[in-house]
Amino acid sequence: MRTEADGRSPWGSLSGAISVHADGSALLEHASGLADAAEGTANTLETCFHSASVSKQFVAAAVLLLVEAGEVDLHAPIARYLPDCPAAWGGITAHQLLSHTAGFGHWREVEGFDALAPYPPEEILEVRARRPLLSAPGTEFAYSGVGYLLAANIVERVAAQPYAAFTTERIFAPLGMRSTRAGARAPGPEAVGHLDGEPVDNTGISAIPGTGELWTTVTDLTRYAAAFAADELLGASSRALMCTPHASIPAGGGRFGETVGYGYGYWIGTVDGRPVHYHRGDIVGYQSMYVCVPGERASIAILSNQDHADAAGTARRLWAEYFADAEPAVRGDEDPCEAAAETWELWRQDDSGNRFRVSAHADEASARLRMSEFESGAVHKQLYWIAKK
Repeated sequence: MRTEADGRSPWGSLSGAISVHADGSALLEHASGLADAAEGTANTLETCFHSASVSKQFVAAAVLLLVEAGEVDLHAPIARYLPDCPAAWGGITAHQLLSHTAGFGHWREVEGFDALAPYPPEEILEVRARRPLLSAPGTEFAYSGVGYLLAANIVERVAAQPYAAFTTERIFAPLGMRSTRAGARAPGPEAVGHLDGEPVDNTGISAIPGTGELWTTVTDLTRYAAAFAADELLGASSRALMCTPHASIPAGGGRFGETVGYGYGYWIGTVDGRPVHYHRGDIVGYQSMYVCVPGERASIAILSNQDHADAAGTARRLWAEYFADAEPAVRGDEDPCEAAAETWELWRQDDSGNRFRVSAHADEASARLRMSEFESGAVHKQLYWIAKK
């Protein structure tokens, strides 16, 4: 593993923060860009970002804390914990919710869902209940924010407290993650999300527990990666459950290395033959990526407040720079983020005809992989296409 020898960073064009650690040592800690363009406030390592779906690991950890306490059975029907859920959902299990095999699909299956003005949680479930499940529970993988909302609801019912309070008391406070919290406001300096350079208001998503509402910092994510690998929060059996590929993924699924399946809150696979678990996050105005290499006590955390940031691509370049056995992909003063922004772009058009750049990539294959996620329903957008810049 390598550290930067001359203090120069090739990651300067990313608006956000990066933390790369191994064996308890920092290999790279970097922040750049503006947390609030209107105020001219700079991003720092302590800036709080919406982590989007990177937060799904904490939903899984919350459920498993209750499993360890004997209060939740992963394979019991969720009707035991949510007796008022639709009858068609009653036989679904927490295991299926956490592994995305309950049959819900993502936000495109919630008619009229708008990420910037989402329905309240109860209405999301009511609207989704009007459509049948995409598949019989336990038979197929279908990435689902609805499933994780239900998992968070189980935590709330069983623990008899809001999801935000449970995770703060049982996960973040014990691990010293003082800048991590679910809810409408960040617990520290806040990064405003930006879409095409303009600020966006994502307060609506903050009211939907378990689906990407978590505020955090790269420092706290790094702390969590170390604690998770050392079984400081969960027992070894629970850690193994989270990192076991319970569901195989469709062709083109995953975003990092050789991905073999989905565990609980993590994509599971290998990079350069080393076991890793990871998750990417994507909500309007923010992008994120979290990678953990537990066998080497190593992690990569990336948080950005720009909608077009390629967090997964940045993670791949960081891996090449600091972990790969081969020569690193980035050298000298080359800025891979800037290079990616000048090559292949993914665009979308909303229902009103407004056009937005979604992301920029160094090659066509990466852009098409990202677009395939939209087409499969892994991310909800409307019309999309690829343009070479």
